[in-house]
Amino acid sequence: MKSLMPALGAIASLLLWASPATHAESAAHSAWSVEIDPSTFAFGGHAFHVRWSPAALPDWRFGVGHYAMDFPDVFVEMLPSNRDEGWNQRLDQGIGVFAERAIRPRGNAILGLQLAVQRYELDRDGTAGKVDYNTFLAMPYAGLRWRPRGGAFYVMPWAGLGWSTKLSGTTELGGEDFTLAAIVPFATMHLGYSF
Repeated sequence: MKSLMPALGAIASLLLWASPATHAESAAHSAWSVEIDPSTFAFGGHAFHVRWSPAALPDWRFGVGHYAMDFPDVFVEMLPSNRDEGWNQRLDQGIGVFAERAIRPRGNAILGLQLAVQRYELDRDGTAGKVDYNTFLAMPYAGLRWRPRGGAFYVMPWAGLGWSTKLSGTTELGGEDFTLAAIVPFATMHLGYSF
């Protein structure tokens, strides 16, 4: 993780200083954005998103993303029934669609909704094998899209509270059942570039 942070910092710095200050001039045109979530890389995964803002709806953005990560213990043990049970949870693949809108015209504050299908893998310390299961997630979220120099590069911290349900698969391994949370809190920060 330590070797990853300088590389992410260098990429963010390059994008920040390479951003043209003319982004506001192109606001009347359809815009595309690409985003990453650096925290997923730190947790053995990835997150790549593509977003589109149509010229007719400049305050709206629609997108799709693909993501994966190993969940840290704080998330795995969020429910008391999962604590100290040796569970390891990996979001092996998530595919989500997003719709978000600026709260004010051309504003930075946003409200959005993510709908996703996610595939998880579970294993337990001291237990052979793995199991997998699939979930559906609906997560409203709020965030802030900040352009440090008014250019194409932006930082987008956001937080959401989602509802999740199992679609298929099993959460039982070694005679124990992993309890799934129906309500899922999440917060992160994306780095993006518009063109």
